[in-house]
Amino acid sequence: MKFYAVRRGRRRGVYETWAEAQEQVALYPGAEHRSFRTRAQAEAYLGRHVDDEADALPYVEVHDGGRTTVVALTDEVRAALREAGVAIASE
Repeated sequence: MKFYAVRRGRRRGVYETWAEAQEQVALYPGAEHRSFRTRAQAEAYLGRHVDDEADALPYVEVHDGGRTTVVALTDEVRAALREAGVAIASE
């Protein structure tokens, strides 16, 4: 069995299938992930216990003329969206 560690993606954590991990990293800018033979190795790659997801950033999908871009929802992106008059569903 393999374990898939997502260090940077929609949700940081250890996943037991590639399909689950892929949901977290597909089209995510700067995604970081690896597979491991043991859960302990995957957790070590993350550098801390996987239940702590405090640093996970939400993301938005920007659709423009048939093209989709995924952007981390940082404070700067929020400000730019507000300035452009775009409503953010989570707020």
